[in-house]
Parts: sequence; structure tokens; C-alpha cells
Amino acid sequence: MDQQPADWLSALVDQYGRMVLTTAYRILGRREEAEDVLQDVFLKLLGTGNRRAGGGIRDWGAFLRTMASRSAIDRLRRKRKEGRDLALARGNMPSPQANDPGRIVSRQGQASDLRQAIAELPARDAEVFSLRYLDDLSYDQIAAQMRLSVNQVGVILHRARRRLREILDRRGVEQGE
Repeated sequence: MDQQPADWLSALVDQYGRMVLTTAYRILGRREEAEDVLQDVFLKLLGTGNRRAGGGIRDWGAFLRTMASRSAIDRLRRKRKEGRDLALARGNMPSPQANDPGRIVSRQGQASDLRQAIAELPARDAEVFSLRYLDDLSYDQIAAQMRLSVNQVGVILHRARRRLREILDRRGVEQGE
């Protein structure tokens, strides 16, 4: 690969940029923050200045999705630590039923509560949960991407769901089915 760093990065952005943006948006719920994650992910790649590292990466899609998930989860954690209210995400969540404002507000509030709870999970648990339930990856896909066994994915998801229930119960948040 005898490309300039900008050409190499541009090709990755063209091929995987939308996927990185979508992954970050599903976790954060705000397009502006997802765009920041998109920029962060590709700037980190450029900042490494190490194109040869790409030689060891077998699946750029999985690698970049993982980077996007981690960056978005880190962003959630920073916001929680800084005491910022994630209520801003409520205004940008897609509404499943535009004609029922009460239901929209309820679902948006639940999404915000879930984002805050995900930020309290251990990093690996949050990442696996996000890949399964926000990116809709199968256990097999998560296992391959995270270099885990399918059984480990199941255990992590079970633990993450249990912990999220505890966090949401502690806060008195209703859990929708």
C-alpha cells in the first residue's frame, strides 16, 4: 500500500464513515455528538501516523465499529462525570408514533435513562450491550469482533442486562417491554 496518509484515510472514511456515524448515533442519540465521534475515530487513525498497523487489521468494519462504540461510550461517561444532563438527546430521538406526544416523551425519556445507565456499566459490558441492542449484531458477530467466545458474549449480556435493571430500578425508572 503506497498511498499518502490522507488518501488512505479518505478511502476508509468513504467506505466506513456512515457505519461509524450510525454506530455512534445509536449510542448517543444526537447527530452532533455522533459527528464528533466520527471525527475522533478517524483523527485517531490519522494521529497514529502508522499505516502499517492497518496490515494487522483483518476487518476494518469491525475495528472501526468497535472504535466508534468505545468513543461514544466514553463520551457518555464523560458527560455523566461532568454532571451534564443528557436530556438534550430527547429532542433528537426518532419517534415511533408521531401522533401520540405522551408516548413520544415517555420513550425519549426511557432512551435517555438507558444511555445514562449504559454509561455506568463496565466498559466491555457496555460495548457488548451496545453492539447487541443498539447495532443489532448477532452473538456470533459480537464474538468475532470482540475476540470473545459466543458463551462469553451471552454471559456478558446477561450481566449487563441485570446490572442495567438494577441501575434503572434504583432510579425508579419504568422499563418498557
